[in-house]
Amino acid sequence: MRYVRAANTRDQRSAPTVTDWRDQAACRDHDADLFFDDTKAGIAAAKAICAACSMRTDCLEYAITKPERYGVFGGMDADQRHAERRNRWRRANAAAQRGEADTVTETVVDATGTRRRLQALAVIGVGVRTVERHITTAAHDYLDRIRTGKRERVPADLAKEVADIYPSLVATGGVAAGGAAMAAARKRNWPGPRAWEGLDIDDPRVGPMGEPQEPREEPKRKPRVPSEGCARRLQAAATAGIPLSVVTEATGLSVSFLSKVRAGKAVTLHAQTAELIRRVWPQVAASEVFSPGTIGQAVTNGWLPLEAWEGVDIDDPDAQPRQTAAA
Repeated sequence: MRYVRAANTRDQRSAPTVTDWRDQAACRDHDADLFFDDTKAGIAAAKAICAACSMRTDCLEYAITKPERYGVFGGMDADQRHAERRNRWRRANAAAQRGEADTVTETVVDATGTRRRLQALAVIGVGVRTVERHITTAAHDYLDRIRTGKRERVPADLAKEVADIYPSLVATGGVAAGGAAMAAARKRNWPGPRAWEGLDIDDPRVGPMGEPQEPREEPKRKPRVPSEGCARRLQAAATAGIPLSVVTEATGLSVSFLSKVRAGKAVTLHAQTAELIRRVWPQVAASEVFSPGTIGQAVTNGWLPLEAWEGVDIDDPDAQPRQTAAA
């Protein structure tokens, strides 16, 4: 079975509304790995495919709003998309500060609901940096100004994004944040999520319920482990022509994330993620899917085959492959 980027099952689960344009995208006929090759030649090749794609605009809009943080989408690489997201945010923010309600219809809205959500999230340990990772329209410093009441109006897109992710962040709690956010909330006596249950959190005329919030323990950080073992396995798979899409199908992890791991850009991984990759490795290594482009990446980057790690603890960051152990 040939795996193509436009039919990525992981992406379809996360963004089911874009299936139609993906069915017509030019990348359907190319391996997903090609679009996550960080070399200049790889990026140029991916952009050349995008340039002739009739779905380029839809793809770029999806990648900017999701956001996709790695790879080439819609003819832009990750750095270009990041710059475009920030430019959009700056334009909307400038309009909000000028109060151009007559020239920018529905671009800016009252900040009450956004401020209250950010404050309530802080109570359970979800800080602005965590929120920043889930949205595309603002940076953490701007979110902090909203949270502390320094902004009376905010871009409508930002308000919607925060409102959309609020329930899921409340449900998961402050896994990635914790002490600093909770300390800020305690210092300022911000009401938590339970204080707004059953109330219109966006209505400035409505106040929180007066019941004291139940104290919550500061969330424990998930254990992390070195990423070298997983990176070496993914690199070894590439030397055999096995693309990252095979690992995606086995684990549910995105190609963009796996590309980052394989390239050595992730210093550590959550222990559960590393264990998942190790657990599916025999299945991945036995795959019959073959991609010449993936082998090209392996050769360019000097990645080693699995045989180089036989008899060596591949998960030990200090371990050396067999052919270089004597050097």
